[in-house]
Order: sequence, then structure tokens, then C-alpha cells
Amino acid sequence: MTRICFLGNSHLAAVKLGLEAALAHGVLAEVAADTFGSHRDSLARCLIQDGAVVPTEPSIARNFAWTSGGREKVVLADYDALYIVAGGSPFSVFRYLPPGQLPPPSPAVYGAVAASWCGEWAPSLGRAIAAAAPKLAVHFVGEPALSTAWHRYRGFRDLFGDAGEPDPVRLARLRAIQAAMARAVARAPHGMTSVMPYPPACLDELGVLTRAEFTRGAKRLVEGLDAAQPDSDEVHMNTDYGLALLRHLGLLTR
Repeated sequence: MTRICFLGNSHLAAVKLGLEAALAHGVLAEVAADTFGSHRDSLARCLIQDGAVVPTEPSIARNFAWTSGGREKVVLADYDALYIVAGGSPFSVFRYLPPGQLPPPSPAVYGAVAASWCGEWAPSLGRAIAAAAPKLAVHFVGEPALSTAWHRYRGFRDLFGDAGEPDPVRLARLRAIQAAMARAVARAPHGMTSVMPYPPACLDELGVLTRAEFTRGAKRLVEGLDAAQPDSDEVHMNTDYGLALLRHLGLLTR
């Protein structure tokens, strides 16, 4: 059985709910999964010490304890694979498209974007974990793409077509840009086993933002996972998204 760990921030709630649903429906693959979470960028204040991710603040240790079932540090040798579910994804369209523009692909620009992303706190944490545990597969998942519930989504779509219909030529340019960005991320010195793209099954027809249905009923990362995110939330996802992400990662049987 493969031993896996999810280390994340508030977006870990969807993963935890997805794991619970997968277990309830008997579709979780042959894995033993643990979760460790804390809010916002507090994971950046953990140390990699003696083969473990160790909180430096009592609040982080308390969050680790309730999200993991009692453990206050992540012992890296306990796992075969670790997934980081925190921090911005390098595949966010807002990183590589200038506002209101759809320029020709520019590999030099995307290389610079990917290199800049490598220096952010979450990939830096992943790189430190990978260096401390060379036998551990470290995968960067990051935070979900913004939801199509975004109040500016209609105007954003107009960049790719008229009257809500994607233009094939503009869509082809977008796909070329996305492919070039993916190559730039693959070449970037992130130091991890992989950087995962967004789950395609959850994205809009443009392949850039998460469909709004996956934000409905999203829960906050609080003990019991029984507090709802506000209706206006555009970034946190629900149980269905958690299941889709697990399927995307190859952790479900169907």
C-alpha cells in the first residue's frame, strides 16, 4: 500500500472531504492517506528539521494535530509521496497573460514567470522537503484556479471570443501559450518530482478557470469541516472538486 501525505492550507478542506467521500464509496485506490493543514501561508513558517516538517508556532501545531488525527509534525520517512496543496499554481492564466491581451507565445516570458514562481514560499517549501527526503516523491498541486463565479468572468471571456462563444483562432493561440508555459514549468528548477496542472475535468470550456459548480457548498478548514465558505467565495472548492482532484492524481479506482 502506498503511503501518501497531503500538506496544505485552507484548500486542504476539499481534499479531506474528497478522501472521506472516496472511502465511503469504496473508490480510493490502495493508498493510506494522511492530511496536515494550516491556514494561509503559515506553512512557510515551518522548519524542515530531523527529517520532519516541524511547526514553529503553537497555532500551526494545533492545526496539524486536528487535521492529521493527533500528530504535530510531518515525519517524511512515513510516506512514499507528498502532495503540496497550497500556494499559487504556475499554471494560473493570470500569471502569463497580460490584462486584456492575448499576445503570441513568448517562451522567454514564460521561462521568467516559471523561475519567479520557483521562488515563492510554497514551491520553496516543496523543494526543501524534496532535498531533505530524496526518496520521497514530492508533487506540487497548489491552489485551485479561480472560479467562473468571478464577477469579472464575462469580460474575461470576451478576450477569447465574441458573444460568449470562443473564437477558434484565439483558442488555438491560448492552447499554444498554455503548452509553452507547461514546458517552461517542466524546465524550471523547482526541485520537486512534478508540478501538477489543474484537473481538466473541473475547468471551463476555455480550460483556464474552475467551473462555478465546484465552489458551491465549499467548507472552511475548521475542525469538523462543518462551516461553509461564504456564497461570495470564488477560490475554495467542494467535495466534488476534492474527488475530481484525487482522480486526476490517480488515487481513485474509478
